[in-house]
Amino acid sequence: MLAHVVLYAALVGAVATGPFDPLQHSGASSPYFNAPSQDGIATSTPSNCKVDQAAYILRHGSRYPEPGSFSGWQSLFAKFQNATYTAKGPLAFIPSWVPPVDDIPHQPLFLSSTGAREAFTLGVDLRKRYGLTKGGDNITVWAASQQRVVDTASFFVRGYLSQGNYLTTPNENRGNIITLADSVNFTFADSLTPSAACPTYNAASTGATLASDFRATYQSSIAARLNHFLEGLTLNATDIGVMQDLCGFQAEINGDTRFCDVFEGMRNL
Repeated sequence: MLAHVVLYAALVGAVATGPFDPLQHSGASSPYFNAPSQDGIATSTPSNCKVDQAAYILRHGSRYPEPGSFSGWQSLFAKFQNATYTAKGPLAFIPSWVPPVDDIPHQPLFLSSTGAREAFTLGVDLRKRYGLTKGGDNITVWAASQQRVVDTASFFVRGYLSQGNYLTTPNENRGNIITLADSVNFTFADSLTPSAACPTYNAASTGATLASDFRATYQSSIAARLNHFLEGLTLNATDIGVMQDLCGFQAEINGDTRFCDVFEGMRNL
């Protein structure tokens, strides 16, 4: 029996039970991780069924920070560099720490190498899982016009098709990517961006006030706790927010999880 299936995939989902992992509690800074099965429903195709169509709606792959976030990183770096202090315990690394961005004009906002790998690997996985595209056939992917989204689509297509000699025949078997303007509503290119896709979303009130109120309930206490490891330098609530941001971003950019180690076990995040 053939089952006609449309699948809407989210790369990030509910947090799995088990030891506390700061990388799964970092909000938009978290690297992608597999969502656990919901209500005991297996993710595999039921026996005696075969998928003959699949539609995936995805956000872009992991990226470098936005310029605003990166500005916070630079301010934290300057604070660490311009003070005379000693650091110990989980903060012993901060005197020699540098932000994980070494090409400032080009990296912020753009896809990281981790994001490129995620998209390529997803393409490989879906080709193996469904076998819907014969060798030599093409595939069409729609992408919003932001560069990180177009790059995600490009790496996905390369992983999905994985054919052709890209040196001598660069246009062979690379698929078609249709870019949709995300500055207008009728293209649905912002379907995963509530501030653009939801008519009732109030752009003037994006939840920033509520988020700030919530952060105020715990960031100062974490700063006080970590300041016991410092002499000559004092962390504040703003610094804690930046360090939490760095936990997720630095882990996916270069694999450095030292900021995550600072928050390990702090379940009040």
